[in-house]
Amino acid sequence: MALAVMQESYIEDFSKWANLPSGLEATNIRAPYYPSNGLEWVRGLPGSTDSEVFAILKRVQATGDDFFYQYVGHTGIHAINWHNRFGTTGTAIGDEQGRGKGVGTESKLWLQHHAFNIMGLRKLISRVKAFNAPSIGHLIKCGYAICGRHRDHDFHNGSYVDEVVLEVHRENWLPIFKKYQESGELPKLTQEQRELIERETKK
Repeated sequence: MALAVMQESYIEDFSKWANLPSGLEATNIRAPYYPSNGLEWVRGLPGSTDSEVFAILKRVQATGDDFFYQYVGHTGIHAINWHNRFGTTGTAIGDEQGRGKGVGTESKLWLQHHAFNIMGLRKLISRVKAFNAPSIGHLIKCGYAICGRHRDHDFHNGSYVDEVVLEVHRENWLPIFKKYQESGELPKLTQEQRELIERETKK
């Protein structure tokens, strides 16, 4: 996995994922999503002062020792408040081959590294639809803790669903990141954390 600068060429794939019935249903992106929307967004990123976004590239083995990197989605920090030094993180993985394999968790750890160690932020926030257990799980693996809940907040499939709010400070993330660097293994959920996620997603 690698984080890279967003390119206009990635938008064609992202537009296809965004327009699938279940492509990005857990995000706030809705069909119809036009390539022109994505191109305008990518072109505006270099001049943004409150947002930093990276492409998520998955390493794919080709033949023999050859490999290449494939765009599977993107992750970023948005609504950056420089005075109070916090921002809101979000990730969209459109390629199904990039889901459930640790790509989201690994990309989040490196995004946190960028936020805390490069940008100097002190806290990150994330908001997740309450039915999205995988996203809540990967955030908790990366040190986030549930800190609140917005009731009947997001309209989804004909009804309103809750939104779970999570946050992480640098001191909660750093031991997890150091262990990952030392061992090369991604963090895993404890049984207690799994039970917490089950309770929160059933409310």
